[in-house]
Amino acid sequence: SNLGQEEARKRAKAILGDMSKGIDPNEVKAEQRARWLTLHQLYEEFKQSRKGLKAKTLYDYERLMLTCFDGWRNRPVREITPAMIERKHADMGKSSPALANLAMRFLRAVLNYGTACTLENGKPLLQANPVTVLSAKKAWFRIKPRSSYIKPTDLADWWKAVGALENVTLRDYLQLAILTGLRRSEAERLQWANVDLKARTLTVPDTKNHRDHTLPLSDYLLDMLNRRKAEADKHHAEALKKRRDAVQCPYVFPGTGTTGHLVEPKRQIGNVTESSGIAFTIHDLRRTFASIVNSLDKTLSYYTIKRLLNHAINGDVTANYIQHDVEQLRAGMQAVTAFVLKAAGKIDTASVKTIKRAHAGK
Repeated sequence: SNLGQEEARKRAKAILGDMSKGIDPNEVKAEQRARWLTLHQLYEEFKQSRKGLKAKTLYDYERLMLTCFDGWRNRPVREITPAMIERKHADMGKSSPALANLAMRFLRAVLNYGTACTLENGKPLLQANPVTVLSAKKAWFRIKPRSSYIKPTDLADWWKAVGALENVTLRDYLQLAILTGLRRSEAERLQWANVDLKARTLTVPDTKNHRDHTLPLSDYLLDMLNRRKAEADKHHAEALKKRRDAVQCPYVFPGTGTTGHLVEPKRQIGNVTESSGIAFTIHDLRRTFASIVNSLDKTLSYYTIKRLLNHAINGDVTANYIQHDVEQLRAGMQAVTAFVLKAAGKIDTASVKTIKRAHAGK
C-alpha cells in the first residue's frame, strides 16, 4: 500500500540520517534489545542453552522463577541492581535462609549466562552480575548441613510404625527407600521396565551424576517386588476385562495424581512420625542407608561402599581398574537389609548367613 511504502521511506531516511551522523543502526538495535530484555526472556534463553536438562532440574528452575522472582519477570535485567539483590536476599532469609541462598544461586546462574552473551556489536549483554555482591559482602546465609538420620536404636519403632500403615504402597515405598538409599525422586519414579526380577536387580537410569545406578535386590526386597508385580499384573488383567485398551501403570509405586507415580505423601509420613515419635524426611532414609553402609566398612571394601552409594571416586586411578559386578554388591545389599531387620527385631535368615560368610572371608 502507499501508506506502507511511505512508512518504509521514512524509516530508510531516518537510518540514512543516523548513518550520516556516524550512528550505526545495528548498534542502536543491539542496545535497545539489551536495555529492554526482561528477566523472563533471559531465563527462557538460558533454558534453551542448557542442553539435556533433567526433568527434576527444570521443575526446580520453574518453581524458583514462579515463587521467588515472579515480581521480577518483566523487569529488564539491566535494572536489577546489587542493592535490590541484597534486599531481596535478606527479606527471603527471614523466613527461609536456605531458600534465599538457593534462589540467589539460581539467579546468579541465569545472569552469568547474560554476561557470557554478546550482542551484535560484540559487547556483552550484561556488564556484570549483581548477585556477586552477596559474595563480596559475605552476605550468604550460613546453612548448617542436615545430618539427621534414623539411629539404630530408633529403627524398631520406625519399622513398626511403617509396617502398620494401611497404605501398602507407601509402606513398601518407605521400606525400599531405607533399604536401597535411593533419592526421593528415584524411588518415586522407579519403573517396572528398570526392575529385573529374574536377575534380581533394579536400575535407576541417568542419575544425578549422569550414570545408571544398578543395585542387586536383597531377598526381602525381591519378595516385596515380586508381590507388587503380581498385584500390578492382576489389577491390569481385571482392567482389561472392562476396557480392552487399558494400559498398565509403568511405575512400581503408582499414585493417583497426574504424574502417575507416588508423590511424597507428607501427611502420611507425618502419621508415621506421630506413631513412632521419630521425625524424618525421605532424604533422612538415604542418610540412614549411607550410615549403615559406612558402618559395614570392616565387611565391605571401600570401592563397594562407594558403588552402593553411587558416589563418584574422583582422582582415584585404582578405581578405574576395578569393575564391580552387580553380584559383588549383593552381599553388601543383603548386609544392609540384615542390619535394618535385626535392629527392627526382624531376623532375616538369608541375610544373617551372608554376613557370617563375609566375616569368615569366604
